[in-house]
Amino acid sequence: MRAHSDGRPLSAAWVSRRAHRATGILAALVHTLALGGCGSSDDSAPPAATPPASEIAPVEAQSVEELRALGYLDFSESLVDADAPAVVLYDPVDSFPGYNLISNRALGSATLFDASGEVVHTWQVEDIEHWANAELLENGDLLVSGGKGAGGVGYLIRLRWDGSERWRARINSHHDAEELSDGRIAALARSKRSIPALSDVKVKDNRIVILDAAGNVLEEASIYDLLNSDRAAFQFQTIDRMLETKLTVLDLLHTNSIEFMRQPESAPPGPLYSPDNVLISIRHQDTVAIVDWKKKQLLWAWGQGEVSGQHDATLLDNGNLLIFDNGLESGHSRVIELDPHRREIVWQYRGEPEGFFTLSRGSSQRLPNGNTLVAVSEAGEAFEVTRDGRMVWRFLNPATNSEGQRATIVRIKRYPLEMVDAFLARAADDEAPPQGS
Repeated sequence: MRAHSDGRPLSAAWVSRRAHRATGILAALVHTLALGGCGSSDDSAPPAATPPASEIAPVEAQSVEELRALGYLDFSESLVDADAPAVVLYDPVDSFPGYNLISNRALGSATLFDASGEVVHTWQVEDIEHWANAELLENGDLLVSGGKGAGGVGYLIRLRWDGSERWRARINSHHDAEELSDGRIAALARSKRSIPALSDVKVKDNRIVILDAAGNVLEEASIYDLLNSDRAAFQFQTIDRMLETKLTVLDLLHTNSIEFMRQPESAPPGPLYSPDNVLISIRHQDTVAIVDWKKKQLLWAWGQGEVSGQHDATLLDNGNLLIFDNGLESGHSRVIELDPHRREIVWQYRGEPEGFFTLSRGSSQRLPNGNTLVAVSEAGEAFEVTRDGRMVWRFLNPATNSEGQRATIVRIKRYPLEMVDAFLARAADDEAPPQGS
Protein backbone atom coordinates (compact mmCIF):
# COMPACT_ATOMS: atom_id res chain seq x y z
CA MET A 1 0.00 0.00 0.00
CA ARG A 2 1.29 3.47 -0.84
CA ALA A 3 1.63 5.70 2.20
CA HIS A 4 3.03 8.92 3.53
CA SER A 5 6.54 8.67 4.92
CA ASP A 6 5.10 8.63 8.45
CA GLY A 7 3.03 5.52 7.64
CA ARG A 8 -0.37 7.13 7.12
CA PRO A 9 -2.11 5.46 4.13
CA LEU A 10 -3.05 7.37 1.01
CA SER A 11 -6.69 7.06 0.05
CA ALA A 12 -7.70 6.07 -3.47
CA ALA A 13 -9.09 9.58 -3.96
CA TRP A 14 -5.71 11.16 -3.22
CA VAL A 15 -4.00 8.80 -5.64
CA SER A 16 -6.51 9.38 -8.43
CA ARG A 17 -6.26 13.15 -8.12
CA ARG A 18 -2.52 12.99 -8.57
CA ALA A 19 -2.89 11.06 -11.82
CA HIS A 20 -2.58 12.96 -15.07
CA ARG A 21 -6.09 13.57 -16.38
CA ALA A 22 -5.30 13.46 -20.11
CA THR A 23 -3.33 10.22 -20.23
CA GLY A 24 -5.09 8.37 -17.40
CA ILE A 25 -1.76 7.00 -16.12
CA LEU A 26 -1.20 6.85 -12.39
CA ALA A 27 1.73 9.01 -11.28
CA ALA A 28 4.34 7.49 -8.99
CA LEU A 29 3.95 9.33 -5.71
CA VAL A 30 7.04 10.74 -4.02
CA HIS A 31 6.73 11.53 -0.33
CA THR A 32 8.49 13.46 2.38
CA LEU A 33 7.48 15.03 5.68
CA ALA A 34 8.85 18.42 4.63
CA LEU A 35 6.26 20.01 2.34
CA GLY A 36 7.55 20.34 -1.16
CA GLY A 37 10.60 18.17 -0.49
CA CYS A 38 11.82 15.38 -2.72
CA GLY A 39 11.92 11.66 -2.14
CA SER A 40 11.91 8.33 -3.90
CA SER A 41 9.05 6.58 -5.66
CA ASP A 42 7.36 3.37 -4.56
CA ASP A 43 7.02 1.01 -7.50
CA SER A 44 5.46 -1.88 -5.60
CA ALA A 45 1.85 -1.01 -6.43
CA PRO A 46 0.36 -1.40 -9.93
CA PRO A 47 -1.12 1.58 -11.83
CA ALA A 48 -4.66 2.48 -10.80
CA ALA A 49 -7.47 3.47 -13.12
CA THR A 50 -8.03 7.22 -13.27
CA PRO A 51 -11.55 8.62 -13.53
CA PRO A 52 -12.18 11.47 -16.03
CA ALA A 53 -11.71 15.00 -14.70
CA SER A 54 -15.47 15.53 -14.83
CA GLU A 55 -15.94 12.75 -12.27
CA ILE A 56 -13.44 14.09 -9.74
CA ALA A 57 -15.28 15.57 -6.77
CA PRO A 58 -13.90 18.66 -5.01
CA VAL A 59 -11.35 17.81 -2.32
CA GLU A 60 -12.17 18.41 1.33
CA ALA A 61 -10.17 21.18 3.00
CA GLN A 62 -8.02 18.89 5.14
CA SER A 63 -7.28 16.65 2.15
CA VAL A 64 -5.86 19.66 0.31
CA GLU A 65 -3.23 20.01 3.01
CA GLU A 66 -2.39 16.31 2.62
CA LEU A 67 -1.97 16.90 -1.10
CA ARG A 68 0.31 19.87 -0.46
CA ALA A 69 2.41 17.63 1.77
CA LEU A 70 3.20 15.19 -1.03
CA GLY A 71 6.72 15.58 -2.40
CA TYR A 72 7.77 16.17 -5.98
CA LEU A 73 7.26 13.51 -8.58
CA ASP A 74 10.47 12.92 -10.54
CA PHE A 75 9.29 10.32 -13.05
CA SER A 76 5.88 9.41 -14.42
CA GLU A 77 4.82 5.78 -14.66
CA SER A 78 4.40 6.42 -18.39
CA LEU A 79 7.01 4.38 -20.27
CA VAL A 80 8.74 6.09 -23.17
CA ASP A 81 8.95 4.45 -26.58
CA ALA A 82 12.49 5.21 -27.73
CA ASP A 83 11.33 5.38 -31.36
CA ALA A 84 8.44 7.77 -30.70
CA PRO A 85 8.89 11.48 -31.54
CA ALA A 86 9.09 14.00 -28.71
CA VAL A 87 6.88 16.48 -30.56
CA VAL A 88 3.60 14.71 -31.35
CA LEU A 89 1.70 17.74 -32.70
CA TYR A 90 3.03 20.73 -34.62
CA ASP A 91 1.17 23.34 -36.63
CA PRO A 92 3.95 25.46 -38.20
CA VAL A 93 1.48 28.10 -39.35
CA ASP A 94 -0.12 28.96 -36.02
CA SER A 95 2.59 27.87 -33.54
CA PHE A 96 4.93 30.67 -32.48
CA PRO A 97 8.48 29.95 -33.74
CA GLY A 98 11.26 29.60 -31.21
CA TYR A 99 13.43 27.32 -29.10
CA ASN A 100 12.14 25.63 -25.95
CA LEU A 101 14.00 25.23 -22.66
CA ILE A 102 13.00 22.62 -20.07
CA SER A 103 14.56 21.59 -16.76
CA ASN A 104 14.66 17.90 -15.85
CA ARG A 105 14.61 18.15 -12.06
CA ALA A 106 15.74 14.66 -11.08
CA LEU A 107 18.27 14.39 -13.92
CA GLY A 108 19.94 17.65 -12.93
CA SER A 109 19.93 18.98 -16.47
CA ALA A 110 18.39 21.49 -18.85
CA THR A 111 17.61 20.91 -22.52
CA LEU A 112 17.14 23.43 -25.33
CA PHE A 113 15.32 22.13 -28.41
CA ASP A 114 13.58 23.41 -31.52
CA ALA A 115 9.93 23.15 -32.58
CA SER A 116 10.42 19.65 -34.00
CA GLY A 117 12.01 18.39 -30.77
CA GLU A 118 15.61 18.34 -32.03
CA VAL A 119 18.00 19.09 -29.15
CA VAL A 120 20.39 21.96 -29.90
CA HIS A 121 22.07 22.34 -26.51
CA THR A 122 22.18 20.82 -23.00
CA TRP A 123 23.61 21.78 -19.62
CA GLN A 124 24.41 19.64 -16.59
CA VAL A 125 26.30 20.05 -13.31
CA GLU A 126 27.28 16.66 -11.92
CA ASP A 127 27.41 17.56 -8.22
CA ILE A 128 23.92 19.13 -8.19
CA GLU A 129 21.32 16.38 -7.75
CA HIS A 130 18.22 18.31 -8.76
CA TRP A 131 17.46 21.44 -10.75
CA ALA A 132 14.50 23.45 -9.54
CA ASN A 133 14.53 25.78 -12.54
CA ALA A 134 16.73 27.21 -15.27
CA GLU A 135 16.56 30.54 -17.11
CA LEU A 136 18.46 31.43 -20.30
CA LEU A 137 19.92 34.92 -19.96
CA GLU A 138 20.42 37.53 -22.65
CA ASN A 139 24.16 36.83 -22.98
CA GLY A 140 23.69 33.07 -23.32
CA ASP A 141 24.44 32.17 -19.70
CA LEU A 142 22.12 29.83 -17.80
CA LEU A 143 20.85 30.70 -14.32
CA VAL A 144 20.06 27.55 -12.32
CA SER A 145 18.36 27.01 -8.97
CA GLY A 146 19.41 23.61 -7.69
CA GLY A 147 20.29 21.53 -4.68
CA LYS A 148 21.83 18.37 -3.30
CA GLY A 149 19.33 15.73 -2.27
CA ALA A 150 16.28 15.86 -0.01
CA GLY A 151 16.54 18.80 2.37
CA GLY A 152 20.03 19.59 1.09
CA VAL A 153 21.67 22.93 0.49
CA GLY A 154 20.18 24.98 -2.33
CA TYR A 155 22.49 26.76 -4.74
CA LEU A 156 22.04 29.49 -7.31
CA ILE A 157 24.48 28.78 -10.13
CA ARG A 158 25.36 30.80 -13.23
CA LEU A 159 26.72 28.73 -16.11
CA ARG A 160 28.30 29.88 -19.33
CA TRP A 161 26.91 28.62 -22.64
CA ASP A 162 29.60 25.93 -22.72
CA GLY A 163 28.48 24.64 -19.31
CA SER A 164 31.41 25.96 -17.30
CA GLU A 165 30.53 27.56 -13.99
CA ARG A 166 30.74 31.33 -13.73
CA TRP A 167 29.77 31.46 -10.03
CA ARG A 168 27.81 29.65 -7.34
CA ALA A 169 25.91 31.27 -4.45
CA ARG A 170 25.01 29.10 -1.44
CA ILE A 171 21.78 30.84 -0.46
CA ASN A 172 19.34 27.89 -0.17
CA SER A 173 17.91 28.94 -3.50
CA HIS A 174 14.73 27.29 -4.72
CA HIS A 175 12.11 27.46 -7.47
CA ASP A 176 12.93 30.68 -9.30
CA ALA A 177 15.41 33.44 -10.09
CA GLU A 178 15.63 36.16 -12.71
CA GLU A 179 18.15 38.62 -14.06
CA LEU A 180 17.11 42.27 -13.69
CA SER A 181 17.67 44.95 -16.31
CA ASP A 182 20.69 46.35 -14.42
CA GLY A 183 22.42 42.96 -14.19
CA ARG A 184 21.42 42.15 -10.61
CA ILE A 185 19.79 38.82 -9.80
CA ALA A 186 16.54 38.34 -7.85
CA ALA A 187 16.07 34.88 -6.34
CA LEU A 188 13.92 32.93 -3.91
CA ALA A 189 15.59 31.33 -0.88
CA ARG A 190 14.42 29.65 2.31
CA SER A 191 15.34 29.23 5.96
CA LYS A 192 13.74 27.89 9.15
CA ARG A 193 12.48 30.28 11.79
CA SER A 194 10.19 30.54 14.78
CA ILE A 195 7.03 32.63 14.72
CA PRO A 196 5.47 33.75 18.04
CA ALA A 197 1.99 32.60 17.02
CA LEU A 198 3.36 29.13 16.25
CA SER A 199 5.81 28.69 19.09
CA ASP A 200 5.67 24.88 19.11
CA VAL A 201 6.69 24.34 15.51
CA LYS A 202 9.39 25.66 13.21
CA VAL A 203 8.30 27.44 10.04
CA LYS A 204 10.02 27.21 6.67
CA ASP A 205 10.21 30.88 5.78
CA ASN A 206 10.87 32.09 2.24
CA ARG A 207 13.05 35.06 1.35
CA ILE A 208 13.61 37.36 -1.58
CA VAL A 209 17.35 37.73 -2.15
CA ILE A 210 19.01 40.30 -4.40
CA LEU A 211 22.51 39.50 -5.66
CA ASP A 212 24.95 41.45 -7.79
CA ALA A 213 26.11 40.24 -11.20
CA ALA A 214 28.92 38.29 -9.55
CA GLY A 215 26.60 36.36 -7.22
CA ASN A 216 27.22 38.35 -4.03
CA VAL A 217 24.20 38.97 -1.78
CA LEU A 218 23.22 42.63 -1.62
CA GLU A 219 19.99 42.54 0.38
CA GLU A 220 17.17 40.21 1.37
CA ALA A 221 13.81 40.19 3.12
CA SER A 222 11.45 37.62 4.64
CA ILE A 223 8.30 36.96 2.63
CA TYR A 224 6.46 36.15 5.86
CA ASP A 225 7.35 39.60 7.16
CA LEU A 226 6.37 41.24 3.87
CA LEU A 227 2.94 39.59 3.91
CA ASN A 228 2.53 40.39 7.59
CA SER A 229 3.16 44.08 6.91
CA ASP A 230 -0.51 44.66 6.01
CA ARG A 231 -2.94 42.33 7.78
CA ALA A 232 -5.87 44.26 6.35
CA ALA A 233 -4.81 43.31 2.82
CA PHE A 234 -3.78 39.73 3.62
CA GLN A 235 -4.71 37.09 6.16
CA PHE A 236 -2.78 33.83 6.55
CA GLN A 237 -4.92 30.78 5.80
CA THR A 238 -4.71 27.01 6.32
CA ILE A 239 -2.47 27.23 9.40
CA ASP A 240 -4.76 25.11 11.58
CA ARG A 241 -5.13 22.45 8.88
CA MET A 242 -1.37 22.41 8.30
CA LEU A 243 -0.76 21.90 12.01
CA GLU A 244 -3.06 18.86 11.91
CA THR A 245 -0.67 17.17 9.46
CA LYS A 246 1.83 16.86 12.36
CA LEU A 247 4.78 18.01 10.25
CA THR A 248 7.97 18.90 12.09
CA VAL A 249 8.52 21.95 9.88
CA LEU A 250 5.55 23.95 8.63
CA ASP A 251 5.91 25.07 5.01
CA LEU A 252 3.60 28.02 5.49
CA LEU A 253 4.44 29.86 2.27
CA HIS A 254 6.16 27.75 -0.41
CA THR A 255 6.76 30.67 -2.74
CA ASN A 256 7.42 29.44 -6.28
CA SER A 257 7.89 32.39 -8.64
CA ILE A 258 9.40 35.86 -8.55
CA GLU A 259 9.32 38.66 -11.10
CA PHE A 260 10.09 42.36 -10.78
CA MET A 261 7.35 44.49 -12.29
CA ARG A 262 7.49 46.91 -15.18
CA GLN A 263 5.09 49.43 -16.75
CA PRO A 264 3.56 47.66 -19.77
CA GLU A 265 2.94 50.02 -22.69
CA SER A 266 -0.72 49.09 -23.06
CA ALA A 267 -1.54 48.98 -19.34
CA PRO A 268 -3.08 51.86 -17.39
CA PRO A 269 -0.62 53.76 -15.21
CA GLY A 270 -0.71 53.03 -11.53
CA PRO A 271 1.28 52.04 -8.48
CA LEU A 272 1.14 48.30 -9.27
CA TYR A 273 3.58 48.65 -12.15
CA SER A 274 6.46 50.38 -10.39
CA PRO A 275 9.88 48.85 -11.22
CA ASP A 276 10.42 48.66 -7.43
CA ASN A 277 7.56 46.17 -7.07
CA VAL A 278 7.94 42.39 -6.97
CA LEU A 279 5.32 39.88 -8.14
CA ILE A 280 5.40 36.58 -6.23
CA SER A 281 3.31 33.39 -6.16
CA ILE A 282 2.80 31.82 -2.70
CA ARG A 283 1.46 28.30 -3.24
CA HIS A 284 0.50 27.29 0.29
CA GLN A 285 -1.45 30.49 0.83
CA ASP A 286 -3.20 30.27 -2.56
CA THR A 287 -1.99 33.81 -3.08
CA VAL A 288 -0.37 35.97 -5.74
CA ALA A 289 1.04 39.16 -4.23
CA ILE A 290 2.77 42.39 -5.26
CA VAL A 291 5.27 43.89 -2.82
CA ASP A 292 6.92 47.31 -2.78
CA TRP A 293 10.54 46.21 -2.45
CA LYS A 294 11.94 49.61 -1.39
CA LYS A 295 9.36 50.09 1.34
CA LYS A 296 9.18 46.35 2.17
CA GLN A 297 5.40 46.73 2.12
CA LEU A 298 2.60 44.53 0.74
CA LEU A 299 0.66 46.41 -1.97
CA TRP A 300 -1.76 43.87 -3.43
CA ALA A 301 -2.84 40.28 -2.85
CA TRP A 302 -5.32 37.97 -4.58
CA GLY A 303 -6.17 34.30 -4.90
CA GLN A 304 -7.62 32.84 -1.71
CA GLY A 305 -10.86 31.14 -2.62
CA GLU A 306 -10.10 31.58 -6.34
CA VAL A 307 -7.02 29.42 -7.01
CA SER A 308 -5.55 26.39 -5.26
CA GLY A 309 -1.81 25.65 -5.13
CA GLN A 310 -0.97 27.95 -8.05
CA HIS A 311 2.41 28.53 -9.75
CA ASP A 312 4.27 30.84 -12.11
CA ALA A 313 2.66 34.29 -11.90
CA THR A 314 3.90 36.56 -14.70
CA LEU A 315 3.07 40.06 -15.91
CA LEU A 316 1.67 40.38 -19.44
CA ASP A 317 2.15 43.25 -21.88
CA ASN A 318 -1.44 44.41 -21.32
CA GLY A 319 -0.93 44.70 -17.55
CA ASN A 320 -2.80 41.50 -16.69
CA LEU A 321 -1.30 38.54 -14.85
CA LEU A 322 -0.92 35.01 -16.24
CA ILE A 323 -1.14 32.28 -13.57
CA PHE A 324 -0.97 28.47 -13.63
CA ASP A 325 -3.69 27.32 -11.22
CA ASN A 326 -2.94 23.74 -10.16
CA GLY A 327 -6.48 23.26 -8.87
CA LEU A 328 -5.76 21.13 -5.81
CA GLU A 329 -9.31 21.49 -4.53
CA SER A 330 -10.98 20.66 -7.85
CA GLY A 331 -8.49 18.09 -9.15
CA HIS A 332 -8.37 20.03 -12.43
CA SER A 333 -5.62 22.46 -13.46
CA ARG A 334 -6.09 25.52 -15.63
CA VAL A 335 -4.27 28.62 -16.89
CA ILE A 336 -5.90 31.96 -16.10
CA GLU A 337 -5.39 35.58 -17.12
CA LEU A 338 -6.30 38.00 -14.35
CA ASP A 339 -7.05 41.71 -14.51
CA PRO A 340 -5.36 42.83 -11.26
CA HIS A 341 -7.29 46.11 -11.06
CA ARG A 342 -10.77 44.58 -11.36
CA ARG A 343 -9.60 41.30 -9.75
CA GLU A 344 -11.41 39.43 -12.50
CA ILE A 345 -10.40 36.41 -14.56
CA VAL A 346 -10.69 37.58 -18.17
CA TRP A 347 -9.47 34.39 -19.90
CA GLN A 348 -8.81 30.80 -18.95
CA TYR A 349 -7.82 27.50 -20.53
CA ARG A 350 -8.99 24.28 -18.90
CA GLY A 351 -8.38 21.78 -21.70
CA GLU A 352 -11.99 20.66 -21.99
CA PRO A 353 -13.34 18.06 -22.25
CA GLU A 354 -10.51 15.83 -21.00
CA GLY A 355 -8.72 18.47 -18.95
CA PHE A 356 -5.24 18.30 -17.47
CA PHE A 357 -3.84 18.17 -13.97
CA THR A 358 -0.51 18.41 -12.19
CA LEU A 359 -0.39 18.37 -8.41
CA SER A 360 2.96 20.15 -8.24
CA ARG A 361 4.83 22.66 -10.41
CA GLY A 362 3.36 23.69 -13.77
CA SER A 363 4.03 26.80 -15.86
CA SER A 364 2.48 29.05 -18.48
CA GLN A 365 3.96 31.62 -20.86
CA ARG A 366 2.10 34.05 -23.11
CA LEU A 367 3.84 34.10 -26.49
CA PRO A 368 4.14 37.18 -28.75
CA ASN A 369 1.44 35.91 -31.16
CA GLY A 370 -1.08 35.54 -28.31
CA ASN A 371 -0.70 31.79 -27.89
CA THR A 372 0.00 30.28 -24.46
CA LEU A 373 2.70 27.70 -23.74
CA VAL A 374 1.85 25.34 -20.86
CA ALA A 375 3.83 22.74 -18.89
CA VAL A 376 1.91 19.89 -17.26
CA SER A 377 4.88 19.07 -15.09
CA GLU A 378 4.07 15.71 -13.52
CA ALA A 379 3.13 14.24 -16.91
CA GLY A 380 6.37 15.43 -18.51
CA GLU A 381 4.19 17.15 -21.08
CA ALA A 382 3.98 20.63 -22.63
CA PHE A 383 1.63 22.13 -25.18
CA GLU A 384 0.81 25.40 -26.93
CA VAL A 385 -2.76 26.66 -27.40
CA THR A 386 -4.27 29.56 -29.29
CA ARG A 387 -6.45 32.19 -27.68
CA ASP A 388 -9.55 30.17 -28.57
CA GLY A 389 -8.09 27.01 -27.00
CA ARG A 390 -6.90 25.14 -30.09
CA MET A 391 -3.76 23.08 -29.51
CA VAL A 392 -1.05 23.77 -32.11
CA TRP A 393 2.02 22.09 -30.54
CA ARG A 394 2.50 19.25 -28.08
CA PHE A 395 5.66 17.80 -26.54
CA LEU A 396 6.26 14.66 -24.47
CA ASN A 397 9.58 14.63 -22.66
CA PRO A 398 11.75 11.82 -24.09
CA ALA A 399 14.15 11.86 -21.10
CA THR A 400 13.83 8.81 -18.86
CA ASN A 401 15.25 7.05 -15.84
CA SER A 402 16.93 3.64 -16.06
CA GLU A 403 13.52 1.94 -16.12
CA GLY A 404 12.32 3.94 -19.10
CA GLN A 405 9.86 6.09 -17.15
CA ARG A 406 9.28 9.58 -18.52
CA ALA A 407 11.00 12.38 -16.61
CA THR A 408 8.77 15.12 -15.27
CA ILE A 409 9.68 18.69 -16.15
CA VAL A 410 9.80 21.80 -14.00
CA ARG A 411 8.78 24.45 -16.51
CA ILE A 412 9.02 25.20 -20.19
CA LYS A 413 9.96 28.52 -21.71
CA ARG A 414 10.20 29.53 -25.36
CA TYR A 415 12.93 31.88 -26.59
CA PRO A 416 13.02 33.79 -29.91
CA LEU A 417 14.75 32.16 -32.87
CA GLU A 418 17.14 35.06 -33.40
CA MET A 419 18.28 35.03 -29.77
CA VAL A 420 19.24 31.35 -29.70
CA ASP A 421 20.54 31.30 -33.28
CA ALA A 422 23.03 34.01 -32.27
CA PHE A 423 24.29 31.86 -29.38
CA LEU A 424 24.59 28.80 -31.62
CA ALA A 425 26.49 30.77 -34.27
CA ARG A 426 28.86 32.23 -31.70
CA ALA A 427 29.54 28.78 -30.25
CA ALA A 428 30.21 27.42 -33.75
CA ASP A 429 32.68 30.24 -34.44
CA ASP A 430 34.49 29.54 -31.16
CA GLU A 431 34.86 25.87 -32.07
CA ALA A 432 35.93 26.44 -35.67
CA PRO A 433 39.65 25.88 -36.38
CA PRO A 434 41.72 28.95 -37.31
CA GLN A 435 41.75 29.74 -41.03
CA GLY A 436 44.66 28.17 -42.84
CA SER A 437 45.14 25.40 -40.25
